[in-house]
Amino acid sequence: MSKPVKRRRKNGAQVEFYGGSDSNQSKPADSELRATHIDYHRLADGRLGRKTAHRDLEREELTDDTSTATGSQQHTDAVDALALDGVDSALGLDDLGLDSNENPVPIETHAKPAKVNWLNHRSEYLDELLRHDGCADHPIGQPCRGTGCMNEPLFRCVDCLGGLMYCRECIKKQHQRMPLHRIQRWTGTFYEKTSLCAIGLRVQLGHGGDTCTKPHASRPITVIDTSGIHDVNVDYCECGQSSSGSSPRVQLLRMRWFPATLIRPTTVMTFDALDAFHILTLQSKISFYDFYQALVRRTDGSGVRVTPDRYKKGMFCVRVWRHLHMLKRSGRGHDPGGIKNTKQGECAVECPACPHPGRNLPDGWQQAPENESWMYMLILAVDANFRLKLKDRGIKDPELGSGWAYFVETKKYQEVLDATPDAPVMNECQSNLHAVDHANTRFQKGYVTTGVGSVVCARHSFVRKNGVTDLQKGEKYVNMDYAFLSTLVGIVCVSLLVSYDIACQWSKNFKWRMLAFPEFMQLNLTLLTLFFGIPKFHLPAHGPACHTRYSLNIRRGVGRTDGEGVERGWAHINAVATSTREMGPGSRHSTLDDHWGAWNWQKVIGLGVLLLSKLQEAVRNQAKQRVLFQEFSTTFSTEELAEWNAMIEAWHADPSKPDPYEESAKMTTLADVRLALANEEAGQAASGNLATHHITPSAFLHTGLDLEEQQQSKDADTATSSANLQERRNALRRRIEAWRNIQSVYMPGVVRAGSAPDGTEDDENGNDESNVKVEDFELWLPSRVPELRDTGCLQGLHDMELRLRLAQADDALNQLRHQLRIHSRLRDYKRIQVLPGQRVNTRARNLINRFHQKSLRCAERYRDARSALLALHPNGDWQTRFQQLKPDDIRGPGHGDEDNTVGRQGAYGSGVGDGFHELSWIWIVPRSLGSGNDQRDIDAGLRSEYAKAKARVERWDEEVILLVEEMRWSSWSNLRGQRGDVPHDIALGLDAYAAYQSHMLMWLPDIVSNGLKGDWAQQFISNTDVAVEVTSDNE
Repeated sequence: MSKPVKRRRKNGAQVEFYGGSDSNQSKPADSELRATHIDYHRLADGRLGRKTAHRDLEREELTDDTSTATGSQQHTDAVDALALDGVDSALGLDDLGLDSNENPVPIETHAKPAKVNWLNHRSEYLDELLRHDGCADHPIGQPCRGTGCMNEPLFRCVDCLGGLMYCRECIKKQHQRMPLHRIQRWTGTFYEKTSLCAIGLRVQLGHGGDTCTKPHASRPITVIDTSGIHDVNVDYCECGQSSSGSSPRVQLLRMRWFPATLIRPTTVMTFDALDAFHILTLQSKISFYDFYQALVRRTDGSGVRVTPDRYKKGMFCVRVWRHLHMLKRSGRGHDPGGIKNTKQGECAVECPACPHPGRNLPDGWQQAPENESWMYMLILAVDANFRLKLKDRGIKDPELGSGWAYFVETKKYQEVLDATPDAPVMNECQSNLHAVDHANTRFQKGYVTTGVGSVVCARHSFVRKNGVTDLQKGEKYVNMDYAFLSTLVGIVCVSLLVSYDIACQWSKNFKWRMLAFPEFMQLNLTLLTLFFGIPKFHLPAHGPACHTRYSLNIRRGVGRTDGEGVERGWAHINAVATSTREMGPGSRHSTLDDHWGAWNWQKVIGLGVLLLSKLQEAVRNQAKQRVLFQEFSTTFSTEELAEWNAMIEAWHADPSKPDPYEESAKMTTLADVRLALANEEAGQAASGNLATHHITPSAFLHTGLDLEEQQQSKDADTATSSANLQERRNALRRRIEAWRNIQSVYMPGVVRAGSAPDGTEDDENGNDESNVKVEDFELWLPSRVPELRDTGCLQGLHDMELRLRLAQADDALNQLRHQLRIHSRLRDYKRIQVLPGQRVNTRARNLINRFHQKSLRCAERYRDARSALLALHPNGDWQTRFQQLKPDDIRGPGHGDEDNTVGRQGAYGSGVGDGFHELSWIWIVPRSLGSGNDQRDIDAGLRSEYAKAKARVERWDEEVILLVEEMRWSSWSNLRGQRGDVPHDIALGLDAYAAYQSHMLMWLPDIVSNGLKGDWAQQFISNTDVAVEVTSDNE
């Protein structure tokens, strides 16, 4: 393939263009045809990534025998055919059988898609497949292909190249060291399957296939291999001269055959088959049953021959293979103390980017000042999974290494459970999450284990060693407490934050519950500062009391940690739930440990790319949020900012102080304005200025606004029966007619009810009200006739409506915000708590739709009020508060509310989370507090938004610092100068190798180019210029 000439990244997809010798060639023109190869893969953070490679096609590769189509459509069809049909386009279209002729098609006209051209050769391909079933390569009558052999050939090997035919003795000689090849015998009319064992091949063990002076013949053994299931005649070595000794199982292991039993093994599984299944199951979650059945079908797919059932023996080999590889990869074979010296959790793959005292933290980190100590805080996430169940089948299945990896040690765990009383769990949170409520009813019938509780590192989603426990009856505190305390045994830290979706309840009485556990598991809370948080996605479903206290967007020292990493791990492991629930307890633990080990290892492999992408994202958003915060801050006075900053600091020091992040509830309502106007009218009456009608002007206007809203409600009501709707229309008509009688007193400029302001009769305009629905009647409020302000209306009537409309707009916005909050919580509840089922989901959707319609009516009410304000006071300063309400402005305050907004579609993987969130103006608009209050009172309503904006900047600042530290913790920089017991020349070599390893890290150019504090990185940058190329998924 040609050298890549251009690379770009867009929305998480990497695209490479390949061309000829011109290395500066850019993306091909639209009129050119190029081959495309798409490779999907799993990114380090668990998302699905895509890599697309393009190869420009040469002119001679493009021909046309029947097609005359031209243009971009043929280009699109060809590329789609290559990409969608799974053809590796890197080979070029000529490899797919494109016809050729002497007249190549010009670049502007394209060849037919490869799929269409291949159809012209379909019969040719089928004929070649059928040809292999005959003996055309070795005509009848020719002698054996063995050297000097003239015997009649009857056998051929389908795994050897060429398909040559040999006689019985020659094919046995050819396969002395290839006993698992598949052979066929020619019957005279067709080939039938046979085996090397059936024709008498014997395999000598212990001498690499050579002869032994004292062989011991054994009955045939069954070999499970990737090529199928075979019977093999073996001879064990008993001469004593073999390096493998006289043990049959050792001789089989030296042959790379894994025995299923210790004594007189009759079934083995090849290392190649074990490796193949291990990789397949870790990647695709295939069960061994499906893998074994695939081998059975490959051995004989006709069902004529009976394949020996070795499923259980193979399952045993797989389980032991998993265990041995876990020991091997964790270095237990290099420990002088042997396997028995393995400690709890020692076989787990740990997160290299988390703080580990004695490994990657600097000396004196415990005495770091307060402005630096937060960097060494350990951040964990806890959650339960109810898919990883285990059926109660009465199987006694001991573990091979209990507690050596991710599950806790079973015996000690059971002792704590037996000693802990089964106390009921009470839910005191105003939450829609029912993990606590459902603790005793979580689908437990017929299961000995109803799920697992897990602890992961919240920053990088690594499953913690000894951080997984089985749940016996729902998500009880004792189960989750044990997992949390078990993973912290032997850990040294001064501050710890744990994220849990029910942390508001779980944190209560945690100190007292901890005292019931063994002393070695208890935390020293006099030296450790313990914080609790709720994952960001789960927090909106909690009550208002939890939103600030447990918010990771407000908690200092956590950066942009979302706490949802444990949920991402469930998506990976849930695929094995259907197979593990049928296993025995020990086998289930080994299988899950193996998959979590592979998950953690893939995290290690992708850590470089993950940290780099996060750093680039953090640097961009740090600058963006700083600018937004500075612009927002300039709208307030320095006294207000000083007061708010002091309030924020006081709350962080003592959460019992007033909460600066809580939105102020003080606001002016329509009822307040009505009361103020009524008081003014009462004062005028007391001074002798009596109203011209017993209905005061303010009451007249308020009644008009009320009638306007009733007209809208009638128009929106479609669920009412026709009879009831007509009765309501008649009642509304009578109210409007009565109101119009009063209108003639206060608005004499309106000639009569139903007339236009200029005196033109409605009938002349074709608007006879007898044929018009009552909800379409024109009321002619003062805002509809601004030209009658000075003549034709009561003096001051327009100003009264202006005040009422301002309050109406405020009320409409307040109600809209309230409805959107309810809608957001209902949507989250349906997504998280509503179980599958048509009835419950239909009810939930209907309820959500009802509140959605209410939100739309509030929005329409606001738009009417704003339209009236534009007519009454078009240049008023009210426009800074009451902006135009567009459809995409009607969304809730949470970052997930944009998903249900019409017209909003963000790029994949971009702008996810509160740190990226930009509130709709309806949530940050200043609240009107009445004309008697000053601007300071108006700005006080934005204090919470100022505090949240300040927190966003602080979290991005922390994220940049944390990422640079995590890069240092993950690099080789900590290994320099570690060995003081070696000569100087050896020490120089050790330091140079550590520097070389760190220099290869992809982070260094970004750290240097952004001027970040990374003294540890500077020492690995050479004196030559560093080429900095910042790429991004969002560019």
